[in-house]
Amino acid sequence: MRYAAALVLMLVLGACSDSPATTGRAEPADADTATRAEVCALVVTGIAAFNAGDYEATVAAFERAVPLARGAAAADDSTAAADLLEAVEYYADLPPEEYLESAATSPDFARYKQVTLGQCGDGRPGSGASSEESPGVPV
Repeated sequence: MRYAAALVLMLVLGACSDSPATTGRAEPADADTATRAEVCALVVTGIAAFNAGDYEATVAAFERAVPLARGAAAADDSTAAADLLEAVEYYADLPPEEYLESAATSPDFARYKQVTLGQCGDGRPGSGASSEESPGVPV
């Protein structure tokens, strides 16, 4: 009986050994509990990729942000959260080969740029709501 109890305890402890608390790894945010800050972290990653001319990485960052933005919008029924979700979805759906032209000509691109910069900045110290602060930043 004593050995059976020890075996059960070892199995339970073994099942817990890969938890973030025991491994030190941070788990990705759950889309249902995402915060706007988590969404913005990916938005800023996408902006940095755009500025580097890596439009595929730009799209990939926004694609990763979509489920988090949906979760954040579901938890926060504000217009700002809905606007950020709409902007993230727009940039995730934009084909990489269309980014440069859209940045120069699309009214939607410009509108969503204002949303993302206004809510998330561009990742540069002191950046914020105005795209004039970062003329090269598309989103």
